[in-house]
Amino acid sequence: MLAKPGKVPQPEFQWTQKPDYGQVPLYLKRNKERISKEKEQFSQFLRVREAPDANAHVSQLSPDDRQQLIRHLKNKWGSVNTAYQGLSLTVDTAMKKIRKEAMERELAEIERDIRTLERGEVVLVVED
Repeated sequence: MLAKPGKVPQPEFQWTQKPDYGQVPLYLKRNKERISKEKEQFSQFLRVREAPDANAHVSQLSPDDRQQLIRHLKNKWGSVNTAYQGLSLTVDTAMKKIRKEAMERELAEIERDIRTLERGEVVLVVED
């Protein structure tokens, strides 16, 4: 009665006896589908990018129109910059912060457009 119980032999687990043995796991199926969708989207993007757009009409912007557009953008930049300079130096409320960030974004966008237009002599306009 005081002796240790003997070891009961446990049958060795057979992986081949599991009901889902040999089947592809669900997460691998999902990953394969996701990868194939991404490849299809990328190939479609390349086809659209490389194919000439039949409906798009490209025209060249005249130098006078280009200069007029640059002048207009510089005037707009000046007015936005004047309003920006008129803001208070302390940004203590959320609305002031939002307004300041919006003006900074607008100024950066106008500056980028001006640099783009001043970069070259030929400006092509794509009309949809």
